Amino acid sequence: IRDLSAEEVKEVFEPWSKGVHGSSTMPQKRNPEPSEWLEGIAKIVRVLPIPINSVTMQHERDATRMAPEFLVLPLAFTLLHAQIKSAMRIIEGLQVFEENMKKNMSISRGFMAAEPLMLELAKRTGKKITAHKIVYDVVQDAISSNRTFEECILENAMIRKYFSQDELKNLLNLEKYIGTADEQIEKIKSAFEMLSKEKSEIKQIYIRGDNYL
Repeated sequence: IRDLSAEEVKEVFEPWSKGVHGSSTMPQKRNPEPSEWLEGIAKIVRVLPIPINSVTMQHERDATRMAPEFLVLPLAFTLLHAQIKSAMRIIEGLQVFEENMKKNMSISRGFMAAEPLMLELAKRTGKKITAHKIVYDVVQDAISSNRTFEECILENAMIRKYFSQDELKNLLNLEKYIGTADEQIEKIKSAFEMLSKEKSEIKQIYIRGDNYL
């Protein structure tokens, strides 16, 4: 979120409301402070187990670990709870700028598709070195002529020898190359829905006044 919130990228941004200030000297700044705090707290939580893990006890369990446990465990759970609440607020109000995502993908003029095209070409030529040289030459031509990768690919006779135009259009579609983004988003959504459900259930327990709380 921090990287994607930069003004020159601007693909997502945290919830923001009028009156929040990002800098005491630069009025235009919008800092992703909640995300910065999440990262900072994470650095603390990661090292908290060290005092417990580094304690060596003699024979049966004794009180050696009690002091670290009494200090570390409550602090760790308190910080984790704060992180989860903050993360939920960020996700609930996250601003997503799809058009900027598409614009940023187009900045490279399609060169992101060079590797998958080269790998597919290697399968058809039977030689990776040959495929690499062909695509490399096309990339250099596109850069020197300030044209898009797709324009130069579609007019290259050597590449057209191995692919139909529809196959090339499919390989050059940058929206195919998003890695595991879909799976990661689904995992976050599932975790968020689970936490939201648990939050609602806990709230109902408080309202009922169940004794065990």
